[in-house]
Amino acid sequence: MNKIAKVLALLITSLFLAFGLVNSASAHTDVTSTAPTADATVDAPLKEISVTLGEAPLLEGSAITVVNQDGSPVETEAAKLSGSKLYIPWPADIAVGDVTVNFRIATNDGHVVDDSFSFTYTAAAVAEAASADPSALPTDSVTAMPTDMPTVMVTGLPLATGDDDADALGEEAEGKTWILVGVIAFVVIASGLLFMRRKK
Repeated sequence: MNKIAKVLALLITSLFLAFGLVNSASAHTDVTSTAPTADATVDAPLKEISVTLGEAPLLEGSAITVVNQDGSPVETEAAKLSGSKLYIPWPADIAVGDVTVNFRIATNDGHVVDDSFSFTYTAAAVAEAASADPSALPTDSVTAMPTDMPTVMVTGLPLATGDDDADALGEEAEGKTWILVGVIAFVVIASGLLFMRRKK
């Protein structure tokens, strides 16, 4: 009975350690913020478009691309890295409408975050209205958003995902966690049985 108790204690300890390590690695690869924030309305060009992670990503293998509402790709500069933030300067060719930002981020622990988020750009619409008929503009002045707009921090799954995407990512991460835990449990139990057999 003492041998069985020791094997069970070892198994439980291994499971807790494995679960903690997997959760820690997953947290580091989570997207903590984007600029602009997902589903935001932007009425003037910002300084940059960025994606920030819980840990510093790798520049090699990481990229940010932008697509206009009509599906046309926007010409952008190569992505740059500042700490845990991957960013590109604000592209000049962003058109009015819903804009999609696709990003792929490689991390030091081998994880890859591959996702997207969208925002609505309205600055072009305001400029076109002013050129066509200045009297049609609202009497109140349009206030531009600061170019150094602070990044809003959030926790959990990437802001780029909707509820369905977030659930899918959560289920995938949970599935991988339990696969790893199962493998560790199998190795521990097999080792315990071999140890007990040798003792006999």
